[in-house]
Amino acid sequence: MEYYVTTLVAAAFGTLGFGMQFKIKPSALAVCTAGGMLSWSIVLISDYLDCGIFTSNLLASIFAIIFSSCVAIKLKLPSTVLLTPCIVPLVPGGSLYYTMESLIWKDYDKFYEYGTSALLTAVGIAGGIVIGSILFSAARKPFPRVTNFNRIISKVQNENMKNKSKSKIHYMNLNKEPYDMIESGRKKVELRLYDEKRQQIKINDIIEFKCIDSEDKKIVVLVSDIKIYPTFKELYENFSMEDIGYSDDEIDNAKPEDMEEYYPIEKQKEYSVVAISFEKL
Repeated sequence: MEYYVTTLVAAAFGTLGFGMQFKIKPSALAVCTAGGMLSWSIVLISDYLDCGIFTSNLLASIFAIIFSSCVAIKLKLPSTVLLTPCIVPLVPGGSLYYTMESLIWKDYDKFYEYGTSALLTAVGIAGGIVIGSILFSAARKPFPRVTNFNRIISKVQNENMKNKSKSKIHYMNLNKEPYDMIESGRKKVELRLYDEKRQQIKINDIIEFKCIDSEDKKIVVLVSDIKIYPTFKELYENFSMEDIGYSDDEIDNAKPEDMEEYYPIEKQKEYSVVAISFEKL
C-alpha cells in the first residue's frame, strides 16, 4: 500500500511540476495534476491485475487522451496542452536510464530486460493515444453540432438549387494572415463589429472572403452560426481561441484587447460585436 500511495503522490508532483515548467494556465494545472494521478492509477491497477507493461500503459494512455480531450472542450484549450502533462507519469524514464547504463557496463541481460520494458511502454503509450483519439472522435459523431451542420449543408444546397435567391452572398476583405488561416482550416470564426453590413448576414448565407493582397485569392464559406455580444471581452469568454485563429503558442496571451487595434472599445459599445462561425465550401 505504501508503494501505491508514494508513486501516486510522485505522479501528482511530477505532473504539476511539468505543467508549471511549461507555463500551463493556473486554471488548468489542477486538472492536469488530477489527470496525471488518474493515468498513473490505471497503470497501478493494471499491474496489480497482472495485465503486463504494454496493456497497462495502453489503457492509461487511452484514458489520458479521452480525459484531456473532454476537459479541453470545457476549458476551451487545445487538448495537447492537457494531454502532455497527463502522460508524463507514464514516460519510461527509469527504464531508459537503466537500459543505457546496462549497455555501458555490457550487462546485456539487463540491457535486454530494461530495453524491452521501455519499448513496450512507449508502444503502449503511442497505441493508447491513437486508439483513444479514434474512440473520442467516434463518440463525437452523433453530437448535434456535426449532425446539424450536415443537415444545414444539405438543406442549403437543395434550397439553392430550387431558388438561389434564398441564400444571400456577402463579400468581405481579409488581410493575408487571417485569409491563410481560413484557407488552411485553422480559423473557423470571423470577428467583426455588428454594424449595418454585418446585420444583413444570416445563418445559411454565403460569405466570399477575398485576400486584399491578391484579387485572385478567394474563399467561399457557409455561415453556420451567429453570436452577438456587447464587447469582445464577453465574446472571448465564450469561444475557443483555436477557432478564432490563435496558434497554440499564442493562446496563453490571447485577450480581447487584441481586437481594439481594429475596433476601438467605443465602436464595440456603439454597435456590439459578432462572431460568425462558418464552414468552408
